[in-house]
Amino acid sequence: MNKNVNYAYQYLSRTERIYFILNSELKEELTEFYKTTCKKNDIPVIELHDIDKRNGHPTIKGMEQLKNQVFDFIKADFEN
Repeated sequence: MNKNVNYAYQYLSRTERIYFILNSELKEELTEFYKTTCKKNDIPVIELHDIDKRNGHPTIKGMEQLKNQVFDFIKADFEN
C-alpha cells in the first residue's frame, strides 16, 4: 500500500496536484497509516463520510455524495 502513495508522490507530484481519497469505515490502523503517510508527503486527504451504501458499496445516492465531497474539497483547496 505504501508503494502506491510513494509512487504518486515521486512521479506524479512533479506536474500534477495529488489528492488521496480516504474511504469511510476502514480499520482505524489503515486510516491512521494513510493519513500519516499522506501528511509526511504533503498530500491532501479527502476523508469521505456519511456515504449511503448497500452491502458495503455506494448506492446511486452514495455516488452523488462521494462526487460532491470530492468536488467541494478540491474547490476549497483551489480557492485557498
